[in-house]
Amino acid sequence: MECQICGSNTKFIDNYRFNVKYDQKFFGELKIYNCSSCSFSFSHPEPKSKTILDYYRNVYRDFGRPHFYKQRKKLVKSEINMSYFDYLANNINLQKIKTVFDVGPGPGEFGYLLKNQFKHIELSCSEMDKFSLEYLNSREFKNYKDINEITEKFDLLISLHSLEHFLEINNFFDLYEKILK
Repeated sequence: MECQICGSNTKFIDNYRFNVKYDQKFFGELKIYNCSSCSFSFSHPEPKSKTILDYYRNVYRDFGRPHFYKQRKKLVKSEINMSYFDYLANNINLQKIKTVFDVGPGPGEFGYLLKNQFKHIELSCSEMDKFSLEYLNSREFKNYKDINEITEKFDLLISLHSLEHFLEINNFFDLYEKILK
């Protein structure tokens, strides 16, 4: 099998191990392949775009699933989010950041942490998960359903644990380069 990035030969690594066995009904029997030339790994057969979009909109964070989110606290200062925050604060002058775009923020914990520390920051995002929308709204995120319709530019773009969920990696970088100042 050829690598989807560089075209080199790949090798079979393992069968895909689902977090929830039920997900196999969505995706079927997936195999994981790795390219020794560029180190890219991918699943095969590639799931259909419609299946993936439906899954991330309606299933991924549903009740009882591993990514289900039910937090009553207004601000969550998890260890991982504090680590991200410290990294940013040490490398960027967050006082100068006015607009932040968070790619696939789920319930928006990290963006909300930023806004809590820097009240002047305006939060925007692109999140399709219907279970996260209530949290994003309460945390003052402007959610774009179609990122192709964004006309403004942002000071900071955040993508934490979301890149691996995109169907086409090259489109990810091209698209977000257009909305970053």
